[in-house]
Amino acid sequence: MSNLIIDSGSYSVKFIEGKFQRKNFKIESYDEVLLADIRDPSDTETTDLEYQQQIIKQYLEQTKFTGKIIYQLSNNFLTTRYMDLPVQNKKKAELMIPFQLDEDLPFPANEAHYTNTFYKNTNGNFSSVVQITEDETFKDLHSAMKMNHTIPSVLTSELSVFQSYIEDRKFGGHVCIIDIGHNTTKAYLAFNDKLLSNHISSIAGSTFDEVIASTYDISADESRIYKHENAFFLTDGQLDQVSADQREFAIIMKQACSPLIQQLQRWLLGYRIKTGFSIEKVYICGGTSNIKNIDTFLTERLETPVEVLKITSLESQVNPREGLSLTLPYLMAQSQKFKTVPVSFLTKNYASGLLNGVTLEDSAFNFYRIALVALVISLGVNLETFLFLEKSKSDYNASVRKTIKDPELDVPVKLQKSFLKKPETVSKYLSTKEKVVAADLKILQATNTSNAIIPLAKLSAGIKRNEKVSLISFTSKDNTNIAKFKGDTQRDIMQVKELIKTLNFDGLNIKESADPLNLEISFNSGN
Repeated sequence: MSNLIIDSGSYSVKFIEGKFQRKNFKIESYDEVLLADIRDPSDTETTDLEYQQQIIKQYLEQTKFTGKIIYQLSNNFLTTRYMDLPVQNKKKAELMIPFQLDEDLPFPANEAHYTNTFYKNTNGNFSSVVQITEDETFKDLHSAMKMNHTIPSVLTSELSVFQSYIEDRKFGGHVCIIDIGHNTTKAYLAFNDKLLSNHISSIAGSTFDEVIASTYDISADESRIYKHENAFFLTDGQLDQVSADQREFAIIMKQACSPLIQQLQRWLLGYRIKTGFSIEKVYICGGTSNIKNIDTFLTERLETPVEVLKITSLESQVNPREGLSLTLPYLMAQSQKFKTVPVSFLTKNYASGLLNGVTLEDSAFNFYRIALVALVISLGVNLETFLFLEKSKSDYNASVRKTIKDPELDVPVKLQKSFLKKPETVSKYLSTKEKVVAADLKILQATNTSNAIIPLAKLSAGIKRNEKVSLISFTSKDNTNIAKFKGDTQRDIMQVKELIKTLNFDGLNIKESADPLNLEISFNSGN
């Protein structure tokens, strides 16, 4: 199945299409649409969310994508709580969460729509990372997606994606991942692959764009290009090793980054106060982490080893500079194969909304699944019918075979053997013989009534055909007729005896026989 990953940000919307080969996501194509490219400068009413929905809707209509769609809920919609729950039963922990939501939420707790992920602590109790949004706000978003036909298969969050990645990557120890994007910088701090805190700052790549543009009097587009291609950071020790112009630019970048450095230092200090331990290593990703020497610069400022986050399976498919800006959308795809899959906000009252977001390929998958079930049922019914008919056919063939072997029919052995292959030949032979017998009976019936055959004809006409009873002899002498029957069972003989009694033969006499399978009767020809 094809997967479409949509990284919907306030700066741009990124699209990655691909498929899984075993457990690795293989990128087939990717695209990026800047909100600035479609935003009308004079339009102050249309929100970023509305522009994002326009871009996504247009992309889906143009590409006619069929497959699974995944994108994330904006951080602007979310607040996060980390809870320690004093229970060792997961169901009880689930029930406790609504009552543990603190009162400092920006909306009443009973109006919250949330998802959660559980961790098992060493003491057996559960901890939970709860991501919360206001239900009414989420309802409006869901309605907008429904109206634009952009409801995804999975609507997750950046935090949940990195949470799954940290657990799957198994960094161990105390680590921090910093995603430096265009408009925001996010930090995720974890211990032994368990997320303990997260932070967000509005100081990010756009801050450097503004500083470069104002310092060198160039446009925002030019400053952005310059940042990606020529910008750099220098440590204090490197300032004396470069030209005056380079030193001047490095100082400008250092000053622009100073507020972000202060925030990062506060986050790391808060983690040390909370846990009693310092972060051992920092990993950076995001488009702004492409700036030259940023890892060395941050290492000096944070007094903690900093290195660029490397995802081998991503780097093997795109160049390193593109890879850093695609870290989040790639992990959104790859995390679908992690042991702990990121949460989706399309739950509870919004679970049915998935039906509106089912793509053509999902529909085809459901159709084929239903068709497969129908096929299995059909095969079962047909098999049962076949077995029933085959048994009936077998029983019928056995009965016919027994009948045509009856010596009274005098069917040639050769015809008996050809019955199954050429039943029409046997049928034709018997039909011919039946016509001959019928003709003979007419002749006999036309003869004098004193003829001995007439009583036999009356007896034959009165007794119904019974394959299990045979007339073995018939004699007629001096107006007295004697008939002897032999049956397969005593019951068959009794049935014939009762039937003969109803024929009102003159002088009927039924002779009792020592053999219950034999029957002898006598009657006069007068009737």
